[in-house]
Amino acid sequence: ITASLICLLHSLYKYKTITYHNEFSILLHPSYFAMYLTFGIIAAYHLYKKQIFSLTLFTIIVIFFSIIVFITSAKAGFISLFYTYVFLSVDMLKQIKIKKYIIPVITLIVIISFLAVNYNSRLSNGIKGLRQIITNDKFDNKDIQYNSTLQRYFIWKSSVAVIKENPVIGVGCGDIKDILINKYNSINAYFLAQQKYNCHNQFLETAIGQGLIGLLCLLLLLVYPFFLKNNYLQRQFIILITINLLFESMFNTQAGTVFISFFYSLLSLNNQPNS
Repeated sequence: ITASLICLLHSLYKYKTITYHNEFSILLHPSYFAMYLTFGIIAAYHLYKKQIFSLTLFTIIVIFFSIIVFITSAKAGFISLFYTYVFLSVDMLKQIKIKKYIIPVITLIVIISFLAVNYNSRLSNGIKGLRQIITNDKFDNKDIQYNSTLQRYFIWKSSVAVIKENPVIGVGCGDIKDILINKYNSINAYFLAQQKYNCHNQFLETAIGQGLIGLLCLLLLLVYPFFLKNNYLQRQFIILITINLLFESMFNTQAGTVFISFFYSLLSLNNQPNS
């Protein structure tokens, strides 16, 4: 909440309006900020179910955090938020006393989805790039430079090619960036090479660096909690970070590594006897 208010005040003070994406999220990358906020909604719902938060407080948190996620304009944030809405709606249906709130919640989902698609330039631009990929349109470096969806398409395409060349044990952590840059240049994606982009996908990043062996270890960490006793908060956390790992190489940064390792360990304690 404090970070959101700081970003809002900074935006209003510096730009005299509410800005989006990097201009708004001055404390950390928008994708990470959106992930934190979405987990905040999930945690708030957990506290509401434990009767620690009132329904009013929980509703205020959902609305405020949802607005901030919209402002961050992070694609992974939109997907995570949409999943969270669906999860909350399904879980709330099981509770008779709040079934009357389901229609307003579904209405909120529809409204936010509509606003996200039609009034957020980054998301609409991303959909445009996805349409170009599906229809096999030709694109040059200028298209790649101004469309993050196209950037990810060529990044992931290059990453898969590298994995095929070094499938079992990978190339090692230290050589990932250099090999990717060479691959970008080989397909004439010079903008990506100039920016020295990583995989923007932790699963691909791990597969390149540590091979399929490392990738299996990562998948095991994510799947294992689902075989433990019913700990829905940990499971929702795992699903949330999995969505975000698909769009960012989060173990390359402290913002991702510290957040994931801390809450993964903390929520795992709930699986222990007498926890």
